[in-house]
Amino acid sequence: MTLYAYLSGEHPTLPLAELKAILDAEAGHHVIKDFFEQVALFEADLNDPPIIVLRAGMVREVGSLVAVCEADYRELKACLDSGSWNTVRTGSFAVKIHYVKGFAKKSLTPEKLVEAVARSAARALNARVDLSSPELVVRVLVTEGVVVVGFMLATRPRGLMHKRRPRLRPFFKPGALSPQLSRVFVNLSRVRRSEVFLDPFCGTGGFALEASLIGAYSVCGDIDRVMAWGSRVNLKWMRLEPRSDVYLGDVCRVPLRSSSIDAVGTDPPYGRSTSTRRRRVAELLRCLLYSAADALRRGRYVSFASPLLGGMELEDIVGEAGMRLVEKHYMRVHRSLTRIIAVALRP
Repeated sequence: MTLYAYLSGEHPTLPLAELKAILDAEAGHHVIKDFFEQVALFEADLNDPPIIVLRAGMVREVGSLVAVCEADYRELKACLDSGSWNTVRTGSFAVKIHYVKGFAKKSLTPEKLVEAVARSAARALNARVDLSSPELVVRVLVTEGVVVVGFMLATRPRGLMHKRRPRLRPFFKPGALSPQLSRVFVNLSRVRRSEVFLDPFCGTGGFALEASLIGAYSVCGDIDRVMAWGSRVNLKWMRLEPRSDVYLGDVCRVPLRSSSIDAVGTDPPYGRSTSTRRRRVAELLRCLLYSAADALRRGRYVSFASPLLGGMELEDIVGEAGMRLVEKHYMRVHRSLTRIIAVALRP
């Protein structure tokens, strides 16, 4: 099946990276065929495509692809008529359009675009337009130079993660990442449902909470007794205690058997609102990666954050632990801090 994904525009590289990671975890064979601004086209052996948006932090919508046309009204009709409309049967439909960052909105006005797509869809599907309660939504995404047309399969509910943002949890400390970004870290670790996920710098428990919500069993720890207690409080608040465990411990001595963990995702302390207990950040990262290399099964991943290290190469620290850096993304936090979000593989 060829699918499209409509991605968040909040970061230039993380949304596509998260989509790839989710496909690694959930799909059999898969390949990204093309990528435009906020829109990815891909093939995947996937029994349940909506699982992508249910898991994701930065994937807004998925659907099956009908056609990719040039953003030129003269070419649009022929392109739409040759699209893959025969993948579904329906009695009614509605057309929903979105212009990504305003691409081609002047040359392809909403009225012209709706008329052209609705005409082709009605003829190909032998169906009627129903704007109040359609059986099917024909999605049109106008992005850089192209018009992507598909059948919407799933869209992320608005406000779903907003309800569990850090300040609404019973235990809160400044510096906690948003549920959306925490979910991205969890997905970058490629953890699968029913597998074991580890966060050795759990803080207020945000990563463990998100991992448990997607169906993994989460183990999290912290050297700070108050933080470990607070993580347990938050997991209990979300009724996730049966799918999680919290320990008190140092990242340099993680109390787990070798090769007992399927994925690691964590955000070590390095910012203004966190304490490193007088340890250098490089030392904490080394402890994290050596512990991850020991606890992880072979062929599995750790996703983690790091500040810019001032001349020290992150690749060197990862390599010292016997792991391989496979991707990194840069995120500006404030004027004096840029966060690197990295993924390393235990060969």
